[in-house]
This record gives sequence, C-alpha cells and structure tokens, in this order.
Amino acid sequence: MIGWLVWKAMYVVAVLGAALVTLTFILFVWFMFDVGFAWVAVVVIGLVSLLLFFAVKNRGKGFDIRR
Repeated sequence: MIGWLVWKAMYVVAVLGAALVTLTFILFVWFMFDVGFAWVAVVVIGLVSLLLFFAVKNRGKGFDIRR
C-alpha cells in the first residue's frame, strides 16, 4: 500500500515538474518576443535541444572528453 502511494506521489511530482519546465520555456519565449530579443530565445532553445539530443545519444557511453 505504501509503495503504491509513493509511486503515485512520484508520478504526480514528475508531471508537475514537466509542466513547470514547459511553462518556463513558454514564458521565456513570450518574454523574449515581448522585449524584442526573440533571436536569443531561438538560440537558447536550439542549444538546449542539442544538449538534450547528445545527452540521450551518448547516454550509455558516459561522458569521456577524449572521444
């Protein structure tokens, strides 16, 4: 019973975290368009996308700088 409750609580916290990250990106882009620095938002989102892509791609290999 406790395990199920903890699992559901972790699921709810993960969903809330994903919603918070999504809302943060949306507000960031909106604010950057509002102040006239939309290109900064596009660059930052592009760099974060590249970071996530390569982090997932190299997930099993570790992060060896010599490669």
